Parts: sequence; structure tokens; C-alpha cells
Amino acid sequence: MSVMSDFKSDLLKMLQRPTFELSLLEKQWSTIEAQFKREQIRLARKVPINDPIRSGVDLFGPLDRGLDEILHTRAIGYLLNPNAQHGLKKKALTAVIDKVKDVSPRGVGATQFLAILHQERTTISVTPEYRWRVEDFKRTAARCDIRIELSSPASTALLIIENKIRSTGTNEQLKWYERKANEWRKENERGIDPLLIYLTRTDLQKIKASDSKWLDLTYIELAAALRKVWLEEKDGAGREWLSLYISSITGRVLGINGRELTKAPINFIETYLGEGA
Repeated sequence: MSVMSDFKSDLLKMLQRPTFELSLLEKQWSTIEAQFKREQIRLARKVPINDPIRSGVDLFGPLDRGLDEILHTRAIGYLLNPNAQHGLKKKALTAVIDKVKDVSPRGVGATQFLAILHQERTTISVTPEYRWRVEDFKRTAARCDIRIELSSPASTALLIIENKIRSTGTNEQLKWYERKANEWRKENERGIDPLLIYLTRTDLQKIKASDSKWLDLTYIELAAALRKVWLEEKDGAGREWLSLYISSITGRVLGINGRELTKAPINFIETYLGEGA
């Protein structure tokens, strides 16, 4: 359990006790703040000098497009495409699906997806800004952010990623994508159940419905997954581009100042460095 989780748990227990204990909390607050500061310093020291989160340079800042959902969607689609010229092959896609499996209690489909992804003769199609034809009076086309289809001799798989930075997806919109994914499943006898990922800037945007089939992923979790690839991939042609995009996430989307990591939220840095940091 993280330091932040421990603190929240202890604080909640204290708030549920008689009021006189709040006065004890007030007396101890300076000690608690000092403990937090020490933990922030400890975590900051674990981040290497050349780590992407420390970089003052990123892809979208000079364009003043740091929160542009379309640009981020295209950047993510590029990294997740094993056929792109970045040279990372399946590593980024694998790392992201692994992260979804780790953070989501309902991530069973992620395991099945990975099994197909790593079959020797699997072909992979990645389409950012995928458009469906819609035959109704409201609209003639609908777009999901990223659509990835796997096909092997034995089975097929579909992944849809909906990316939200400034806003949240409507329930109607997500249900519509879910229906289209289920239609794909019915048309593909060898297919597994579609994998649906809802990528958001913060936990507050996560889907609250318990019956939702969408698996949540936050941008700090995405950055952690991509950083794992950056650490492992020393010679790939796209390693520098990957570093710049991680910096775009941490600096522009999440507002972390890489030169002042001791001021960053503890839970962000813990997630970024990995469990047990």
C-alpha cells in the first residue's frame, strides 16, 4: 500500500473518532507535513536526471496544444502501432495493455488480448480517429479515438480506446461504441469479447457505473507504462520521440514541473515509478 493510501486511511479513521482527537491531529499536523515532505524528496531522488519527467522539452508545448485530445490520440495511436517506424514493435502496446490488466479489477479481457497479440502470425491494424458509417437521421458518421484489430489464424480481437482530457464521454456515446464493438464480435466467430479502454486525465473522470464494460486508465498510468518501454528500449529509433511524448503527458496534461518534483503529488510519482517505489 502506498504512503498516500496509508495516510488517507489513518486520517479517515481519526475523523470518525470523537472530536477531541481532531485537536491531536492539529498538534501533529506539522509532523505529518514533514513526513510528506521527506517522502516527496525520497521519491524525487529516485527519478534519474535524464528521465522524461524531468525534461523541460515536449512535443506539444511549443505549439500551445498541450491539452489537444486529437494530437494526443494520434501520438498514442502512433506509439501503439507496431508497424510504425518508431522501431518499438509491440512493446508500447504490450506495456499499455499490461498496465490496464494491473490497474483494473475487471481486466480479464486484457489477458486474452495479450495472448493473441503475442502469437507469431498475428496481424495488427491501428486506426486513430476511426470512423463508422451511421445510418440514422441524427448523424452519418461517428468516430472513436483509437481502434485496434488483431487477427491470427486462430482468433481475432478488437480494442477501442476513448480518450478524454478536458471532458468526459457521455453514457450514450460510450454505449453506442460498445454496441458497435459487440456487432463486430457477432460478425467474427473467432473473436474474443472486445476490449474497451477509457483513458482520462484524472480519477474524477472515471466511469462510475458498476456494470460498465469500459476499463479505466489514467494518463499518469499511461505515462508509467510508456516509461517502462523507454527504460527497456535503449536503441530504438523512436526512443527520443517516446521520451518527448512522456514529457508531454507529465508536463502538459498533468501539470508536473519536472524541475520541482519535490512539489509533485506523491501518488503521481509513486504511480509513475511503479508499485513499491
